[in-house]
Amino acid sequence: DYYIYLKFSIILIYLHMKTKRPIILISISLFLVFLASAGFSQVVTKIKGTIKDAVSKEAIPFANVSFPKTGVGTVSDFEGIYFLDTRLKVDSVQFVCVGYITQTVAVKRGSFQEFNILLKPADFTLGEVVVHAGVNPADILMKKVIKHRKQNNPVKFTSYSYEQYNKMELDINNFNTKIEDKKALRQFKFIFDNVDTATASGKVYLPVLISETLSDYYFRRSPKKEKEVIKAVQVSGIKNESFNQFTGQMYLDVNVYDNYINVMEKQFVSPIAVNGLLVYDYYLTDSAFIDNSWCFQLTYKPRRKQEYTFKGDMWIADSSFAVKKISARIAQGVNINFVQDLFFIQEFEKIQDSLWFPSKEIVSADFNLTHLTAGFFGNKTTTRKNIKLNVDYDDNFFNAAVPQELIVLPDASLKDTTYWSEQRHEELTTKERKIYGMVDSIQNIPVFRTMSDIVMMLTGGYYKIGKFEYGPYFKTYSYNAIEGHRFRVGGRTSNDFSTKIEYSGHIAYGLGDQRFKYGAGVRYKFKKNPWTMASIRYTSDMTQLGLSPNAFTEDNIMATLFSRNSNNQMLLQDKLEIKLDREWFKGFMNHASITTKKIYPSAAIPFIKSDGTWKSQIQVSEASLGLHSAVNEKYLDGEFTRIYLGSKFPVLDVSYSYGIKGAFDSDYEYSKLQANLTHYLFVGPLGKLKYGVEAGQIWGTVPFPLLKLHEGNETYVFDPYSFNLMNFYEFASDRYVSGYFEHHFQGLFLNKVPLIRHLKFREVIYGKGVIGSLQDKNRDEYQFPGTLSDVSKPYFEAGVGLENILKFLRVDAIWRLSHLDNPGIQKFGLRVSVQVIF
Repeated sequence: DYYIYLKFSIILIYLHMKTKRPIILISISLFLVFLASAGFSQVVTKIKGTIKDAVSKEAIPFANVSFPKTGVGTVSDFEGIYFLDTRLKVDSVQFVCVGYITQTVAVKRGSFQEFNILLKPADFTLGEVVVHAGVNPADILMKKVIKHRKQNNPVKFTSYSYEQYNKMELDINNFNTKIEDKKALRQFKFIFDNVDTATASGKVYLPVLISETLSDYYFRRSPKKEKEVIKAVQVSGIKNESFNQFTGQMYLDVNVYDNYINVMEKQFVSPIAVNGLLVYDYYLTDSAFIDNSWCFQLTYKPRRKQEYTFKGDMWIADSSFAVKKISARIAQGVNINFVQDLFFIQEFEKIQDSLWFPSKEIVSADFNLTHLTAGFFGNKTTTRKNIKLNVDYDDNFFNAAVPQELIVLPDASLKDTTYWSEQRHEELTTKERKIYGMVDSIQNIPVFRTMSDIVMMLTGGYYKIGKFEYGPYFKTYSYNAIEGHRFRVGGRTSNDFSTKIEYSGHIAYGLGDQRFKYGAGVRYKFKKNPWTMASIRYTSDMTQLGLSPNAFTEDNIMATLFSRNSNNQMLLQDKLEIKLDREWFKGFMNHASITTKKIYPSAAIPFIKSDGTWKSQIQVSEASLGLHSAVNEKYLDGEFTRIYLGSKFPVLDVSYSYGIKGAFDSDYEYSKLQANLTHYLFVGPLGKLKYGVEAGQIWGTVPFPLLKLHEGNETYVFDPYSFNLMNFYEFASDRYVSGYFEHHFQGLFLNKVPLIRHLKFREVIYGKGVIGSLQDKNRDEYQFPGTLSDVSKPYFEAGVGLENILKFLRVDAIWRLSHLDNPGIQKFGLRVSVQVIF
């Protein structure tokens, strides 16, 4: 359970906390979940419950629930369920529905209460009622809303600006409050002073993180430019400049006028999508004046089960048919993992005649493995003030080099309480303010610090001991056919030693070859923004040529456990690399390096010249330059590590290497060029497509270890970046093109099969291929190993898979479609992988 919660919390806060210090947040969260397993200055009154017919006991939908004389109210949904909260002074709640006797119930201010109401039918006599077939008036209204989508969509504005306030909160929920009385937890008793109850679910929760951000946001449509200046930010438990970026506008994207709304990488059909009438049933339930605008209330629900849809209600302004307010909750039974509930509320403000702009958003999600386990609430509230439309910007206002510019002012994290009390758009409750102090107090408790170190080890692979970190622990032991049983010890300096320079090293020994291997390196960070890092590293160790960047490394225990062949093809390599990484602007980075290495042959992979001469080594030196380009890419910076979180645009990586003959006794002069393009593409209800294309060429004469050795996979673990039924040393090229695709249908077909849909399996199809050429001079430079050949005849493999098995497993059935006569191959294979996906 520990590891599951660990991975789960990483996804929840979308930080992928593999960096060193931000891990403190996960530690807090998991520590409180672990414990769960074993008065306001502004009071909030919360109620929830169900409304049913007192006679039939059937649910009553669309009943009005309100705090009298406040204007705060809601309606029950199709199951008669309602929830409501307010910070106003209230003492009662009223339940009203046509045909029923109105009922008023007293409430206790500042507490959570549940009222399950039975409304009595009213006794009155109706005259004759004649019903004629006709069109649902809600559908007539929705057609007008859809017709006016384009003119009401905020993206139509040529430019705009506003001041924005963001508040994010993370809470532990669904835990047993009796644990606070346990003797072992007395030193943590102060934590439970902040326990509260959620309005929508009635779950007990404990806040563990809160962040606030105040920023100025600017937008221009043509040419498209965005600029955000974060003026103030404070985050409990985290002192990380990169995290501050995630609290701003550019990482929040909810627009109900889009046909599809991205929720946890799933494309949910918007309630006002062009095809909304085919997906939802609509009901006209009420009308009222809201902010001096006459509005109609529409309630909606999905027509079919388990599709990616919402249920909720919306208020539509008369004449303009613009959305004034909408609330949307994911439909019951949707094929999505860990999310017990998720809803958002979006409100629009009338800026000018017939011009509406989003003024407030509330997004809330309930994450749990099951209904019975402790989990997390994630909440984000966004408010906007000083909204200005069609703004004229100076020519130099936006950075011409980048489409998105995010600026965190140097003193943004230094604002005092007076500043926040004056500038924040909404006042914090007493409990919200206490979160800051609570998190700092937890970090000072020795037991918690120990827990933090353990969590850090599980996520990052290193265990911290003062100024030193031992690891990676999963490389301590491994086995292969050359070294036999291999043992390794290593580590690196921690951030307590320095946040500017990091030293690392390891030493390993194989009982089979009875030989020591070792490595040492140092990294120095010149700047964090823009990212500028230099490193130098020397290793003398075994390496597997033709290994994909996503594969288990040679000395990883997982490679030992899941290997399908006895690996005797590794080679000893001495390598010295000096590297510089420099980011010029967001999403554009260069890598420059100088490398010299010696590669030694083995009994399985000898180095034999075409004239029969045996060579004891191949020595090369090369200079390389790389480029990484990803528009609007998201990432999280640690002190020495950058975690890339992807981009909705294609990502391009290009590298060029030049072999320098004679430098450090290098034997060869050559040039290598390689380009790689990858992209995730959402295709609405059809799911998500991932595809990639890679091409490369080598100029000059090189031996086979320097050719493009196409990436094989000799494990039972699925690797999307290798050819899963190709062996190592099977194909080589000096010019090639490869491509792959992987389409995730996300339950499109299986969700419609009654007996299977409850398993929430999801379908995947996969395909990959490569074609290349090999010049005779490179083929003849050294004798090829017996298994190695060119790939002038294309190699193809394809497969089908099921993912989301038990929420974590994926199994692929893969067929090899060409080169079926090669020795020692698999024509068909099953591959498994572990995924943590929503």
